[in-house]
Amino acid sequence: MSMEEVVTESSLECIREIINDWDPIGLFPMAPDDEYEGEIKKIYEYILDNTDIGKKELATFISNTFIELFGIDSFTASDIDCLSVAEQILDADF
Repeated sequence: MSMEEVVTESSLECIREIINDWDPIGLFPMAPDDEYEGEIKKIYEYILDNTDIGKKELATFISNTFIELFGIDSFTASDIDCLSVAEQILDADF
């Protein structure tokens, strides 16, 4: 495994842990561990493409991503929740 692959997997794991702990749709413990994998990868790729991103912009992206994939009726997290998650991700050491 190359250094880039190690960094990528480490970064994804960090985001995965934050999103899974948050469990924005309330699917755990019944859902598989990779339930949010598509959303996690989208968030990771968005951060890579927007290296100077702020927490408000990331929070909006996170909210829009979950609304797009789960619908507004299923994703009921507040803007403050999304802002907190965005801050955790941006403050993470990856």
